[in-house]
Amino acid sequence: MSSKLYGQMRASSSLLKRLKQNPWLSQWSRSFTTTEGHRPTMVHKRSLDILLDPWFNKVRDGFYDDGVRSSRSPRPSSSQLADLKRLEVQARDGPSDPYALAKWRIHNRLHDRNETMYYSVLIANIEEYAPIVYTPTVGLVCQNYSGLFRRPRGMYFSAEDRGEMMSMVYNWPADQVDMIVVTDGSRILGLGDLGVQGIGIAIGKLDLYVAAAGINPQRVLPVLIDVGTNNEKLLKDKTHCRHCLDGDEYIAVVDEFMEAFFTRWPHVIVQFEDFQSKWAFKLLQHYRTTYRMFNDDVQGTAGVAIAGLLGAVRAQGRPMIDFPKQKIVVAGAGSAGIGVLNAARKTMARMLGNNESVFESALRQFWVVDANGLITDERENIDPDALPFARKIKEIHCQGLREGASLVEVVKQVKCDVLLGLSAVGGLFSKEVLEALKGSTSTRPAIFTMSNPTKNVISYRQYFIRTKFIDHYQHKPQFLPCTLMIKYNYISTIDKKPFYKLFSEQSKILPGKSSSFTSGYLRFLPSPSVITRGSSKDLLLFSRSITEYYVCNPLTNQWLPLPKTPPNSTIRCGLVCDPKSTSVNTMYRVVLIYDDISLVNEFKVSMYIFCSKTGQWNTSTLLFPLNPLILWHSSVGWHRRAIASNGILYWLCGYIRAIVAFDPFKCTDCSKRFCLIAFPVGVTSWMAGSRLKFMHWSSSGETEAVTDV
Repeated sequence: MSSKLYGQMRASSSLLKRLKQNPWLSQWSRSFTTTEGHRPTMVHKRSLDILLDPWFNKVRDGFYDDGVRSSRSPRPSSSQLADLKRLEVQARDGPSDPYALAKWRIHNRLHDRNETMYYSVLIANIEEYAPIVYTPTVGLVCQNYSGLFRRPRGMYFSAEDRGEMMSMVYNWPADQVDMIVVTDGSRILGLGDLGVQGIGIAIGKLDLYVAAAGINPQRVLPVLIDVGTNNEKLLKDKTHCRHCLDGDEYIAVVDEFMEAFFTRWPHVIVQFEDFQSKWAFKLLQHYRTTYRMFNDDVQGTAGVAIAGLLGAVRAQGRPMIDFPKQKIVVAGAGSAGIGVLNAARKTMARMLGNNESVFESALRQFWVVDANGLITDERENIDPDALPFARKIKEIHCQGLREGASLVEVVKQVKCDVLLGLSAVGGLFSKEVLEALKGSTSTRPAIFTMSNPTKNVISYRQYFIRTKFIDHYQHKPQFLPCTLMIKYNYISTIDKKPFYKLFSEQSKILPGKSSSFTSGYLRFLPSPSVITRGSSKDLLLFSRSITEYYVCNPLTNQWLPLPKTPPNSTIRCGLVCDPKSTSVNTMYRVVLIYDDISLVNEFKVSMYIFCSKTGQWNTSTLLFPLNPLILWHSSVGWHRRAIASNGILYWLCGYIRAIVAFDPFKCTDCSKRFCLIAFPVGVTSWMAGSRLKFMHWSSSGETEAVTDV
């Protein structure tokens, strides 16, 4: 990997000498920027100091500057491929256990020596090495971190540093930091309180950020706040000398930490990682409107889970509007479990109208089971965050349930549609639980095993063996316990048959979230409010929920709320202005296509069309030129947002290599409102753009195809 990836350039010793001698060159260097918009990085090191610095050790491909030539072999490799191959051979020839510490040590040695090469290897082999640098191996690393010989990495702050953090933060050598992952080590994965050894989880998470999101590794910082530990085993160790702080003392330490870091780096993003549940929600509420921060366990896991839950509705062959009717049993009431529950409740409420009554009705769709069984309003000392989801004992008596009912009892009596595993108890989804799930009212009940792999509620091998599904699925199963937001995809065998395992992990959602805000300067990370759905001329279409849509004119800063639509699941939408209109605000139409399974066999689709002239929605059922089921699967390349041009809406559909066109202003012949436009010959990949009377399609080569519309 070249240094260009991170927008950095290393100045050679000869260039530094010339800069000192020539003021004009010095001024030039200050004004010079790379094509990525970054200034060069001046390195005041030579010879062995550069080779021993993992940030600037980029000596490879036969390139040497004058200060390094005598420190390296006179016969370098012709490229980095030789070094990469040597590392891969060492890693693959290690222990057969893919999560062994030995493999982590091999990668860590390279990380200490040459950071550029380390990330080259990680990016090139992300599927193979991600479970080594992060979960599940990182759990074993954290447990043994004090005994691992390594170079120091990251920063440590403790209660003894109160009053000094503002000066300590300037000990970090990097002038710019974009991303910080901080933990207090109080709840590392499913392993519990590991104290200062929890720094390993922050290092591993940032490694994935660099590899997956392309964040500059010189601008990330792992941090551990040492507030003590309640782990008796660690307290006997001389390196852990204090019980964990609590109450105002704890908050005071974290307050000073946040103030110090945002004083030096005002635009940094701080991710809170693996804080115990009682602090996770409290710190999130305390800082979310003041600083640019988020909590991985609460918000990241919830984002992944909602994507999976909505996908499960579609996999069950039901319309999306049925999501608020899903009966969901959740095993686990920690920060991740409560975060998922809150996100699911808000999603249900938005689908039903977003008022107080629907918030209450959404709560009736959840049954939460923790280590003490089903949570009800009879429980004493219930966690305040779990209190809204406690079932009323009067309601569950008729179902044959009680306070503290076991998971098997709850699954059997509720006949749930979804079973969510967010507990740190290994093997919780026993054969009895899976047998009870067969009585579900859903034909395809969904199982989400979202526990950390260190203590998963059930392994995929156990799942298939216990349910005896191996003979039914000889290739990739149509239904897996956890499918959304795939981090890595292993292929192994069970009884000599291919078996695909998919881990659900928010390593795909969080780098995107972090990288999207590292380039901006928002004061804090807000919750999503409106989503852009389409544009035409000078108008924009936004939605706040599946029933609330707005048309905005950004030039005049005017917002027009459209009448609420019935709560159907919209799968395609678009905004288009009448080309014959002299004013962009005179006539436009908003088109919403929603799923209606009853019309599939008739090759028809149902839609709402809003007319600006009447100010009302009209319902239409129109013939569609192909099977409408293709609308419901984004994997076939059907783009959800339409392109508006010349009064017509266009959707790309890569699966059939065509454009689907719809004219909402043609009222005479309903059968001809939809039509297909085939791609030009030779177009193998496409991007869309539009101008008057034409749509542009770029092919994989250097030629450009133009289609007249």
